[in-house]
Amino acid sequence: MIVSNHIHIKQKAEIIASLILDPQNREHFHDGFNGSTLLKGVYPEEGAVTRIYFRQKKDIKLQETIIRNEFPDYFKAFYHHKHMDNNLEIWMTKNENGHTEFKYQMTYTRFANVLLRTLSKIFKRKFQEQGDTWMMRIKQYAELSQHNQ
Repeated sequence: MIVSNHIHIKQKAEIIASLILDPQNREHFHDGFNGSTLLKGVYPEEGAVTRIYFRQKKDIKLQETIIRNEFPDYFKAFYHHKHMDNNLEIWMTKNENGHTEFKYQMTYTRFANVLLRTLSKIFKRKFQEQGDTWMMRIKQYAELSQHNQ
């Protein structure tokens, strides 16, 4: 299953990339973010593996592996959870105003059981909303005046 979207952000791509890659900023983009631990490599270099913790109704742990980091142009990471896996890709291009066209795509590659596979088809919109909320939070945070340079 694939979900994707794009948005115009009134900010330089380099600044957006640095905000996304700074682990201290994850709390601004994700509900319930509760920290991260580097397991392998040097973050945010390719091959780095990080465990990311969320506190929601239940504690959630994801494992992030950076596949490609060519920010500010392109970024790809693999996310593993006991119930599902997905790849996140981000593309950013500068427009004529010096602002950024931001596009993401999440490709879900594994659902742990038939129930999750079925729910992903019935409620695809929920997966889309999760990605769109994340994207909008990046936009809002990046456009704050304190980040303008």
